[in-house]
Amino acid sequence: MSDDQPTTRRHHRQTLLECWGDDGQSRVGEATALIVGVGALGCGSAELLARAGVGKLVIIDRDIVERTNLQRQTLYAESDLGRPKVSAAVDRLHAIDAGIEVEPIASHLDSDLAAELVPGVDLILDGTDNFETRYLLNDAAVAYTKPFVYGGAVATRGAVMPVLPGRGPCLRCVAAMLPAPGATCDTAGVLGPAVGWVAARQAALTLRLIVEGADRLPIRLESFDAWEGVGRAIDMASARDPACRCCVGRMF
Repeated sequence: MSDDQPTTRRHHRQTLLECWGDDGQSRVGEATALIVGVGALGCGSAELLARAGVGKLVIIDRDIVERTNLQRQTLYAESDLGRPKVSAAVDRLHAIDAGIEVEPIASHLDSDLAAELVPGVDLILDGTDNFETRYLLNDAAVAYTKPFVYGGAVATRGAVMPVLPGRGPCLRCVAAMLPAPGATCDTAGVLGPAVGWVAARQAALTLRLIVEGADRLPIRLESFDAWEGVGRAIDMASARDPACRCCVGRMF
């Protein structure tokens, strides 16, 4: 059987999904996703989106690959030590699928760069490790009406939530329910499988947004402890803060 046969095509197994099909694959192939940060979360989600056939990935990170990254940042190997993360990530993603477009940006994300990038993409994935940048992305997502998939992992726990401007709360609305800004992988450590769970959920939410659209996606704050095997999901559809300066007051 040749590679031209439908059953041997790269994405055949996911097109068999009732929720997906050939039409869904076409939408995936035409989509552009912005991944901010290709550390642990960004590596995992970028690889899954590349394997799913997302047409273009814009990846941004200013850091280089360090030895401590190798425990959980799955796009990198020892041969990448000292390289810019975006350069190593591009090589790995193209080794997975040479047909996708990957735009690397080796830079710190500020408000000017966000204003330049966000209007040209379909959605945004959070691969950052600090709330200052997350809020910047959140505000840009609301300003330009782009879905934003929040994700965070520290110690053995992780959390994800889609921000769907116009439908539910933004990240600032639910700040009190998110991990404390002071808890980081550098101070509390991080379990690789916890990162893997968050990245996989971010990728799944992203693909569902592309295939089905934002109107059909439930707005839930999902959390999971990979060590204990315990998780929960909280319905956040009505959690918008009427005093939110971002999604209500439109102050960016």
